[in-house]
Amino acid sequence: MIPGATVRHSYSSLQLAIYYYKLNESVKGNVIMDALAKDCVENLGWYLSLDKNQIQSVSSRVSQNFGMLYQVLSVCKQAKQNAVFNKYMPAYMDFSKKVQM
Repeated sequence: MIPGATVRHSYSSLQLAIYYYKLNESVKGNVIMDALAKDCVENLGWYLSLDKNQIQSVSSRVSQNFGMLYQVLSVCKQAKQNAVFNKYMPAYMDFSKKVQM
């Protein structure tokens, strides 16, 4: 397995985390989910700090990161992984207000 520190996790890593949860390897799943959520939060924070014209030019990236964060939270909630869910849900709620503006 290629470590997430060498090659960043991506959407395909989400399925790997789901498999870890199904195998009762929640710590390994949480490491992946935390990395995915952290990247999304960092990216969204930067994208949404841009001016309106710049945000329009990266709107597809905003949508991708917002969607990925939603997926991470949904999987964590379903897998009862409250540590990751509770850590990133406030950021998701904050971004959801900004994205709808």
